[in-house]
Amino acid sequence: MEQLTLFDRGYSPSTDARDRMALFDAWREANPDALREMEQLALFIHSQGKQVRGQFLVEHERTLGKARLVGIPYTDGNGVERCYGINNTDVAIISRLLNLRHPELGIPTRKSEYDGLVVA
Repeated sequence: MEQLTLFDRGYSPSTDARDRMALFDAWREANPDALREMEQLALFIHSQGKQVRGQFLVEHERTLGKARLVGIPYTDGNGVERCYGINNTDVAIISRLLNLRHPELGIPTRKSEYDGLVVA
C-alpha cells in the first residue's frame, strides 16, 4: 500500500477536518467490509425499533467485527510515520455517512467540523 504524505503542518485531528477526511476516505477504500458490517448492524438495530448510535457501531467493529481492519500508513507534517485506523474521532464521520445513505436510521449527531464534508 502506498504511503500517504499529508498535512503541511503537524497532524491535529481536532483542527483539520479536511486532512482527517482524506485519511478516512483512504481507510474506507481499504476497509469496505468493515464499513459494510457497520452499515448492516445499523440497519439491523433500526429494524428492531432501537436507536442506532455511531459510537456503538465503531466500538463493535473494533472489538467484535469480522472484517480484518487495514491501517493506513502516512507521514505527518513533522515527518513522523504513523498508521491511521478507525478511532473515536471517526464516529461523527461514520454517523453522517450512514445517515446520508439511510436517512431513516436517524443516528444522532451534534454540530461538527465534518458537517458538509462527508459524502456517501
